Amino acid sequence: MIPCFNAERSLRWAVASMLEQTFTDWECLIVDDGSTDGTWELLQRFDDPRIRLQRLGVNRGRGWARAAALEMATGRFLGMVDADDWVYPEKLSTQVAALERCPEAGLVSSAMAITDGSGDLIGRQGPARDELRAPLTRVGHADLPHASSLLRMEAAREAGYDRSLRFSEDRDFLVKVRRRHAACLLASPSYVYAQPGSMSFAKMAASYDAQRRIFAKELAQEPLRVLGLSAASIAKREVYRLVYAAGLGERLVARRWSAASPTEVGAFERARAIVATRATSLESALANR
Repeated sequence: MIPCFNAERSLRWAVASMLEQTFTDWECLIVDDGSTDGTWELLQRFDDPRIRLQRLGVNRGRGWARAAALEMATGRFLGMVDADDWVYPEKLSTQVAALERCPEAGLVSSAMAITDGSGDLIGRQGPARDELRAPLTRVGHADLPHASSLLRMEAAREAGYDRSLRFSEDRDFLVKVRRRHAACLLASPSYVYAQPGSMSFAKMAASYDAQRRIFAKELAQEPLRVLGLSAASIAKREVYRLVYAAGLGERLVARRWSAASPTEVGAFERARAIVATRATSLESALANR
């Protein structure tokens, strides 16, 4: 699924990375969440029968857009690419193989490569080693990345996306999945997350507000824990307010990732070269339509 809103500039790389997948039996479900730029016009020019489109008349938020994409899905697995990100060519083949090796897991998630405003690698985020994690037993945070995950379709439909959440719908969804299913984690990055511009205090605050709504769903089951998690969320929100006011927001956000290894740098550069070539080719083809 690719939910998008005013993504005319970045969408080509997301789609190009799908077109370069070594696993070719996929469908790409793109939901235009009420864009006001040229996104919808661009989408209609993509010429591949595996790309399926839906347009929402107004901007309803990511929870609604993801739920719409999930309703469209017909495959055995569900993966994601955000419109300003892209994935390595071997992502699907690697993750499908992992789920086939690990039938007890409901999903697989990989580490992510983090890039700067120029698209250069600045770090990695996610699991440090391959492992199998048991289902979550308590209310809490998602323990792995949503963006880089691939889920069995039955697990995805069982959880569903909360249409009312404009932010943190991915965390809510993933926690619901993890409460019922084990997860396979892969240390090698296969998803490229574009960091610059994705974090601001306004977005951070909205995320923490949505987080408390998610915790509140479990209030009857674990009231003391939910209250504690909610209080911690409020405290973190205020810390970020002070940090951003002091102009140190980017520095604090950068602590979320670590340095990539030489092997990971090499894998990133190879993947970027492949996807860049396809993106250039795609740009030329679109210009002629």
